[in-house]
Amino acid sequence: MEIPTINQLDLSIDQQHINQSQPQSNKNLRVKHTNVSIGSILFKQFNICSVTFPLSIVLLLYFWILYIYQQVNDILFSCVLYSCGAKFRPDIQHRSQFYRMLISIPQFGGISHIIIGFITIQMYGYISESKYGKLKYSFILFLAGYSSNLMSSLIYPYSLTVGSYGIVFGVLTLYGFIIIQQKQLGQYKKLIIGIYFLVFCINFVPIISINQIDIACIFGSILSTLLMGIFFQKFDFHLGYIISYAALTLLLIYLIIGTTLLFTMEVDDIQISRFC
Repeated sequence: MEIPTINQLDLSIDQQHINQSQPQSNKNLRVKHTNVSIGSILFKQFNICSVTFPLSIVLLLYFWILYIYQQVNDILFSCVLYSCGAKFRPDIQHRSQFYRMLISIPQFGGISHIIIGFITIQMYGYISESKYGKLKYSFILFLAGYSSNLMSSLIYPYSLTVGSYGIVFGVLTLYGFIIIQQKQLGQYKKLIIGIYFLVFCINFVPIISINQIDIACIFGSILSTLLMGIFFQKFDFHLGYIISYAALTLLLIYLIIGTTLLFTMEVDDIQISRFC
């Protein structure tokens, strides 16, 4: 019986084919890697037809209009903000100017404030909006802005502040939920998380140089967004339903009691208009 043997020529041909195809495969892999850009990592799901894009443009234009007005008239920027409705508790309580709690939400306190805040919204606003939807996203940011002003009014009643950090840290907190929920962030997981914490820390910098924001603004925004994020979270276990509505209840208690204290806790009647 004749035992079949392997043709050496066939082996050499197969090996030659493997050697020729391997570089092509590696080349294809390299091409796939080069398609990933820094922009796709930092500005995910950018979309002009969204709430985030017009919101960020309006915030940017509003600030620069106020800033140019201040430069032309050579007055303090804090006076410009006050005239345009910045939050000041004595006016809210003694002159019934509750509208300041709302009008001051889109205001920024300085150049570093608007630059850092604008970039932050661009980086994390679109993906957060995509996750929660336009209505929920808008409602969460509105509550974050109001909660920011409310917390600041209760802790620092005589400070003239703006509520835009409510929006900025609302966006940051929402993206934090996405990081926690998303188990697989891809091969750039460490980079994405590292950049997020870096941006989070950088947003504390304007507090040092700008008088129109304080630490209470930030904590008020984080508290509100955290509770709303828990409420809208879909839990897989039975107690998740209870946790969701417990978070909503805590938020309502805070907003109702805080707003009540805003009018019932007496503060001195200081008039900023005398200095502007």
